Amino acid sequence: MGSGCRIIGRVAAGYAHVSNRNWENDFEVREGGYNPKETLDIAQQLIYGPVGSRLSVILGGGRGHFRDAKLPDEEGGFGYRNDSRDLISEWLHYGQTKKRYVWNREGLLNLPSSTDKVLGLFEKSHLQYHLETQEMGTQATEPTLEEMTRTAINILSKNKKGFFLFVEGGKIDLAHHETRGNDIFGEVDNRMAYDNMPYMTLSYANGPLTSPQYPRYGRLNPDNSDFSKWSSHYPFLVPLDEETHGGDDVGVYASGPYSHLFTGVMEQTFLPHLMAYAACIGKGPKCCY
Repeated sequence: MGSGCRIIGRVAAGYAHVSNRNWENDFEVREGGYNPKETLDIAQQLIYGPVGSRLSVILGGGRGHFRDAKLPDEEGGFGYRNDSRDLISEWLHYGQTKKRYVWNREGLLNLPSSTDKVLGLFEKSHLQYHLETQEMGTQATEPTLEEMTRTAINILSKNKKGFFLFVEGGKIDLAHHETRGNDIFGEVDNRMAYDNMPYMTLSYANGPLTSPQYPRYGRLNPDNSDFSKWSSHYPFLVPLDEETHGGDDVGVYASGPYSHLFTGVMEQTFLPHLMAYAACIGKGPKCCY
């Protein structure tokens, strides 16, 4: 479960096996030069895959990847697929009953208590930034990450054997790619730079071409930008299609049995192996022989 828009990344890594993270629907697979009937896209693997089909709570964005380009979306427009399929409808009728599909905040917060499985897709593409929902007046239709998490826990808590819940606030990733949505890291206004302009405490080495900075030559004067807007772009040096990422290491926190394994600096691809080991799942090494 994540607040990001796409069904890829850390969330999809829990159930999907695909060689390109952009193959979220059959059209993208075909564009990559492969047969979508042989290479199942990420959305299909969520519905029919050996792991994806067993998930009880799926909440986030990316609704367009589940519907054909000729099928209408609840909020306007059409899907992204090119195989005439509606995977949302297929999910509702595949396997066990007591499934619910919701596409807005009202539906999520009013799920029947008997719900065992829920698929909540709240945007055709990415979910909105929280500050964006306030500016656009969409708080009533877009659930918060806290609301999605509470709903997930209420449903999963019915399982007496326990549960595993993955929650990600994926919009921080997108914010690094293209924008910084608040002014908490403001400008240094001591005019000590050689060009006699203030500078931001935090600057990015590269950034998106869509920034108003790009058409200019020379360093951007922070005084000419309003960094209080969620859509404002922080200064950068090298123009790209989008920013490549933040440059810092990401913290991993764990508690409980085998949490001592999650220490030090490690490659991110090692984390799934540690999780499988501690949870006694999968075909690799595990703690319960």
